[in-house]
Amino acid sequence: MKTTSLSSGALKILVSSLVRPQKCQSPKVEFLVVMKSNFEKVCWGEMKKSGKHPVYTIVTTNPSNIFVNILEFDLGSLAYQLKTSYIQLPSSGLIRHYTCSKIDASGQYFYVGTTGGEVCIFNIPNKIFKASLPVENF
Repeated sequence: MKTTSLSSGALKILVSSLVRPQKCQSPKVEFLVVMKSNFEKVCWGEMKKSGKHPVYTIVTTNPSNIFVNILEFDLGSLAYQLKTSYIQLPSSGLIRHYTCSKIDASGQYFYVGTTGGEVCIFNIPNKIFKASLPVENF
């Protein structure tokens, strides 16, 4: 699992031996992904097999949004394509500055710590906010 803090609108995703030494299918592949908005955190999920080509889940955050990015191979274009979607947040809003992040081993949940002393939990497949818990409850 590779977690990186970045503050620019462009995310350079390196699928290389530096990022995933044990699980990389082609260690010399490099992707350049241009995001529409700035982000604070980047969190890689586990690689999943989908036919011959692996599928990668990458979650990015900024103070007002959580993005689920699926990087998968498209047979039509014979290239990897990035599909981005938003996680649905509470209607009252959820503005937070995120400090650390983790995707669980099943790829179902995204946990992220905030500067306010909370852990926010998001469901990745359903793309919804689940809970915000103060750290003292752990």
